[in-house]
Amino acid sequence: MSIFSNLQSKPIDPIIGLYQDYLANTNPNKVNLSIGLYFDEEGRIDLMEAARQAALVIAEENAPKNYLPIDGDKEYLRAINELVYGKDNPVLDQLASTQTLAATGGLRVTADALKELAGSKRCFVSDPTWSNHRDIFEAAGYQVGEYAYYNQELMSYDFNALLNDLENKLEERDVVLMHPVCHNPTGADLTEEEWVKVFAVIKAKNAILVLDQAYLGYGKGIEEDALAVRLAAKHLDQFVHIFSSSKTFSIYGERIGNVNIKCKDAEQAKVVTSNLKLIIRSSYSTPISNGAKLVKTILTVPEITQTWRRELDAYRTRLQNLRKTFVAKLKDLGIDFSYIEEQYGFFSYLKLTSEQILALRKEYGIYTLETGRINFAGLNQNNIDYVTNAIAAVIKG
Repeated sequence: MSIFSNLQSKPIDPIIGLYQDYLANTNPNKVNLSIGLYFDEEGRIDLMEAARQAALVIAEENAPKNYLPIDGDKEYLRAINELVYGKDNPVLDQLASTQTLAATGGLRVTADALKELAGSKRCFVSDPTWSNHRDIFEAAGYQVGEYAYYNQELMSYDFNALLNDLENKLEERDVVLMHPVCHNPTGADLTEEEWVKVFAVIKAKNAILVLDQAYLGYGKGIEEDALAVRLAAKHLDQFVHIFSSSKTFSIYGERIGNVNIKCKDAEQAKVVTSNLKLIIRSSYSTPISNGAKLVKTILTVPEITQTWRRELDAYRTRLQNLRKTFVAKLKDLGIDFSYIEEQYGFFSYLKLTSEQILALRKEYGIYTLETGRINFAGLNQNNIDYVTNAIAAVIKG
């Protein structure tokens, strides 16, 4: 008998499974609003001109494809960290920084590191959050709990409930995982004053903040979207910052990200980095070089940097305009989803029942997650009337 005979098939990831259902649907008007990718007006995954220009520069160099150091491309790390924290921020020298296999790999490195180096055993995630947050920390051996975040009646976050949960649930060395901007899946973000209050509680409890940043530039702008990270650097003695380059540079398949841990000084940062490198070495040895070259080229060649900033601004503006148009068209149909204009990034929740979400899928071929999360980048001028009319139809019955 095979040693695998007693194994049972595991359920497919719900987002991937839904995408496969969408692909199999024969409805010519079908619309995919589930998977978290940026699509252009033609419904295609866009390649930024900045990324294309950077690739040409790299190809012209014709450099050998050598292994990177365990902690990655230091020029890439410096360029990203200067972008997020600001070039003159003194915290840059206090960061233990390593390149990772996107933010997903960064989350696992973080989970392993905090368990081994800090003795953390519990992790708290927002209710709701990106499902892989829970999966990664549970796989790393953590007890994963939740803190209050989204209120379905408000269709926004409930800050008092959030703060109350942190004050009553957190213990020393607990991990608190948060989205610094463009909260996934709700699009509802804290204000500066609220972030400072959250950090005060985390510091008082001697817990460990982890900020997972996947959408820099898609909220209010690059500088504005760095606010929570910069505030954490100012108010907390230590915290972890995980960064994803996938959406910000539209290079999903390159799997480029990094982890930063704020330390008390540069010497401690070297020690912590050496420990992170040992964890990485026994996991995947070294990170990916080409994507790191793309990002650092984009950020260090002035003409390409300007192109990238214009493109990212255009992506963000288009998403916000889609939100406004979506709300306006529904209002004309007698449906009030005005809360969506107060949220940012790719995602928001639609105020729909599970039956209405299923009806959208079965009757119209419109795919959102079962929670009602919608990716606004899946909308365009060719399908937005179809989608809003369908939503109005399922609501009115």
